[in-house]
Amino acid sequence: MMDWERRMLMPFKLLFFWIFWVLKGTQCEIPSVMVTCGFSQDCVLPCRFRPAGDEVIHWKKDSLHVHSYYHQADQLSNQDLQYNGRTALFKDQLLTLGNASLLLRHIKVQDKGRYQCSISTQMGSNESSVIVKVEAPVRSLDIEFTSMSGFEEVICSSRGIYPAPHIRWFTEPALLEPLKPTTRKTPDGQGLYSVDSRLKKLNIFSNYIYICAVNSLDGKQNWTASLKEQAIAGPEGQELAIPCVTPSKNLKNFILKWSFRSREKSSDILSYDSRSDTVLKQWQDAQVTKDSLLSGDGTLLLLNPKSTAHTGTYTCRYSVFETVLVIHTAVNITTPAGKPTSPKNKQGGKDEEPAGESLQLNRLEE
Repeated sequence: MMDWERRMLMPFKLLFFWIFWVLKGTQCEIPSVMVTCGFSQDCVLPCRFRPAGDEVIHWKKDSLHVHSYYHQADQLSNQDLQYNGRTALFKDQLLTLGNASLLLRHIKVQDKGRYQCSISTQMGSNESSVIVKVEAPVRSLDIEFTSMSGFEEVICSSRGIYPAPHIRWFTEPALLEPLKPTTRKTPDGQGLYSVDSRLKKLNIFSNYIYICAVNSLDGKQNWTASLKEQAIAGPEGQELAIPCVTPSKNLKNFILKWSFRSREKSSDILSYDSRSDTVLKQWQDAQVTKDSLLSGDGTLLLLNPKSTAHTGTYTCRYSVFETVLVIHTAVNITTPAGKPTSPKNKQGGKDEEPAGESLQLNRLEE
């Protein structure tokens, strides 16, 4: 090619590179991202651009119109009804900072999917995508014995979860044969799952600890709930310690609850919240000690047990971060030979219990 031909083509090359640079400047700075949004929370779907005037912005999910902006105003006449009143742009940052991010309020399970952010200005147009994942984490886990099916089972349950989690069962000590639980995962009207997993009880008052593990699909949550049975006996009128020890040491932000059930009545005994360092007592003839609690020992001491009033099942429940421990203790208070059965104890009787009062643990007798 001759020199004069190269000189003639040079302006066209410069024009081509200038047009390419200008068009590139309109691209979103985040071309494709994944965002995890909490169920019922507000969530921001990011998209940015280089302001150049005459901005036209369209947010879509597949064929659904989510939000549009042009002529310096929101244009929502074609917005799909499921997004009505739930979308907004950051207009104070739109023209100055080029922030076309979408605020999506009160996230629903149905909001998951791929969203397109389309932007055009005087300098050109481009499109980026945001993949939205929705999650509703496990917030509580329950484990209990039940006989609703006609035989004894251990049931592990939780609700309000998305997506449906994995559930595993095991025992301590471990069994040689594999466990065969029955698990149901049922969505409600909002798309959140209730999980119900049942395992046939091995035998009465065995040394086995039943453990239910619930794991989120992304591995961020790993809940465990443990259930144990035990039985003890003691003579009437003598102090009796009902053990409840958690393997976790140096507990923080935990709650301990003691309750009682017999054929005649059921009642709460006491509860302790480590965050406020307070105990709420319903029974004045039962106590725990502060030093033991903080090291994972929530043993309950019955000060003056009576045969009729204090024979029954005592339940200890520890709740700490993603961990639940439940221990049922069958307690038999025996009456010495030749001594008549004691009347219902004033402290233990449900109708005669004094109103619960909040006491600092350091006031408790140790």
